Amino acid sequence: MTPTMMSSTIWNRAQALSLEKLPDLDADYIFVLVQGKESKTLMAEYENSTLWKNLPAVKNGHVFEMPSNYWMASGAIAKTKKIDDVLSAIIK
Repeated sequence: MTPTMMSSTIWNRAQALSLEKLPDLDADYIFVLVQGKESKTLMAEYENSTLWKNLPAVKNGHVFEMPSNYWMASGAIAKTKKIDDVLSAIIK
């Protein structure tokens, strides 16, 4: 299923995490979807911030950018691909 075929409400549920909230991210791994020019700009801002650089997942190299085409999709095939991506990222 292509993104244009998906309901616009699915795309509208995703929200950017504010820079101020980054220290609240207590995660061993971070999976990021960067979609569109605004998201790329925001991600660059995060990556250049001290707050981002001090996150444990970032320090440990556990940040993974995932493809939005099937990560934003539902269904058995998309979910299987997401599981495969996560396993590939965390099992080295």
